[in-house]
Amino acid sequence: MLDPQLVKALSKVYKDPNYERDCDKDVRIYTKPDSLSKKHNELLATSNFAINQVTQYRHDALVKQLRHVVRHDGLETIVANLLVKAVGSGFHRGIQPILSYYFVKHLPQHGFESFSYMDHDVAHHCKTCGLKEVAWTNDCEDMFHLYIGYLNLESHPFLLSDLEDVLTFQPHDFEATKQDKSVFLNVITAIEQAPPDETLPALGKRLSKEKLLPKSNNSTRLRVLWCLAELGILKNKLVPGFSIMDDFYSYAERYHWTVQMHDGFLARADPVFPASMWRGRLGVNRDYLDRIMNRASLD
Repeated sequence: MLDPQLVKALSKVYKDPNYERDCDKDVRIYTKPDSLSKKHNELLATSNFAINQVTQYRHDALVKQLRHVVRHDGLETIVANLLVKAVGSGFHRGIQPILSYYFVKHLPQHGFESFSYMDHDVAHHCKTCGLKEVAWTNDCEDMFHLYIGYLNLESHPFLLSDLEDVLTFQPHDFEATKQDKSVFLNVITAIEQAPPDETLPALGKRLSKEKLLPKSNNSTRLRVLWCLAELGILKNKLVPGFSIMDDFYSYAERYHWTVQMHDGFLARADPVFPASMWRGRLGVNRDYLDRIMNRASLD
């Protein structure tokens, strides 16, 4: 696990104008700014954390690696704890892993087949999983983004580094507390008390006003809600019963649902499937919530 002070130091590195873009690989290559403090320079030196690690991922090999890592005993318990800890204490690193886990758990063995929509290739994504046939990433930048709470709702090579990283965590790194559980359940209760026509952005503002999500800002509150919608805890009116905990949804299916969703929003809106299809009257699915709570170690 990255030290929180190291993450603060990295936040001074991974921003404009400290990078140049490698256009051939479509990745950003960073340099340490001259303004970096002595303390932060020392942290980077002693951590052995590389600022840049550019890696090529090929679809078929990556699918095989993902299906292998998800077989690790105890991983489901780790990611359940991390989500409860993320909601309960504002541990931003805990949001993404549960999405990575359930996506990969149900990921079928398959070969790359390019997805097309209305006779146009869609950025060379696989129609089954959404991964590109060949992709380059800066693994170190991706890891930093995981630690500050970025959430990726699309397939990306960092699913592998995300799960490999949390497998290195010690129990004290991921185990949720009774207080975390209490906060999590208070958030769920607040959602269940939503007015019938409440939308996701309005819910986020209400949770902020009621100060129910510790150490959160507007972005992290929305990411938590996006996560709950992916898990099926927040229901959505477009695809009833949707939950990545139970099923695999192909890139082609999700693309189609996203197009359908956009038809019901104003042009300037930026909806996110499935979360933006939640309304207060739909409430929550306690069955999925209970499965996470039962899996997490909360003694």
